[in-house]
Amino acid sequence: MRIVTLFLTLVLIALLAQGQQSVPPPPQPVNDAAANAEVLMLLRAGMPESVVLDKIHVITGKFDTSSSALITLKQAGATEAELKAVMAQGAAPAESQPATAPIDSGPSLAESLQFIQDKVNQQGSIVYTESVSYASSGADIGSSFQYSQWSQVVAVDPTGGLSLQEQTTVAVRGITSNGTATWQVNIKDLDKLEVLSSAEYKHRFAQGLVYQDSPPFFELLVHIASGKTVLQHSRTTVTSGRRGKPTESEDNKSAGEFVLHFRDEETADRVAKAMIHAIELCGGGSKPEPF
Repeated sequence: MRIVTLFLTLVLIALLAQGQQSVPPPPQPVNDAAANAEVLMLLRAGMPESVVLDKIHVITGKFDTSSSALITLKQAGATEAELKAVMAQGAAPAESQPATAPIDSGPSLAESLQFIQDKVNQQGSIVYTESVSYASSGADIGSSFQYSQWSQVVAVDPTGGLSLQEQTTVAVRGITSNGTATWQVNIKDLDKLEVLSSAEYKHRFAQGLVYQDSPPFFELLVHIASGKTVLQHSRTTVTSGRRGKPTESEDNKSAGEFVLHFRDEETADRVAKAMIHAIELCGGGSKPEPF
């Protein structure tokens, strides 16, 4: 009887040991990722897939998606959908696209104004001769300029102010006229700009006449915005012949436009574009234009 009892006891111990070996110990997380630990806790509690998925989607921590971590989740009962959700949440963020390069708005206001000043002042004195004839007959008008000279200096300030000092000398059949003029204007008050040959510009003010300048040069005609004007202070001295008595006049007036003189058309065009850009930067115009 004792033998039978001992045998049954040994069999029971063996069965218990076999049963303990057939049930693996609860899997442990392979790392300390808090996100993985929360999912493992739900899986071990037997929560439905929908609950686990909802939790995965709202967890803000970073999941460990290494192979060993995924195996741990699988051993805890994670479904394919749950594993894919973990991988999606834990995937390294895609490399962020490089920030879009800022649109190049062109040179600064100070650079634009400096460009205008330099290019205008580099023109120096523009010396030329001019002949004028009637468009209808081609006959010489009889008072052609024998000699004319423009000299201009532009000064600007960083806030958008522009001042132009201009000197002119004109000699026509023994009569010499020397003039100086000063213009003051704010860049934001400028509007339309036109580049014309000197002959085209003069023709606008004297219809029916044909002008020929040698060498030809170009004018940048700057129109002032509606409701704005530019102040011009001018002084003119006229000498008639060798013994003529000089006469002088001085005038202050407002005008709706002014002119800059250039030896070549390309420089006139570039200064016009720089001025358009400066107008935009000062709050006028419609669109900056590189130059």
